Amino acid sequence: MFKKISIIITLLFAAILFYTANKYNTVTDFKFANAKDFVPYYEAATNQFWLLGVVICFVSLGWVDIVAI
Repeated sequence: MFKKISIIITLLFAAILFYTANKYNTVTDFKFANAKDFVPYYEAATNQFWLLGVVICFVSLGWVDIVAI
């Protein structure tokens, strides 16, 4: 049972990170007249990707602890 839950969680996390990475990639494809117009979009995408990565790491750490016990 733990193995199935672990696989589902892993696939869910991979899908979330893939989605945010794709969103981050599309932000870099925008064509702006000035570089200063690009910075807010770039920072927002980077911050979201970083935040989701950290949350996924902590959730994974908690899940590993639960399974280990």
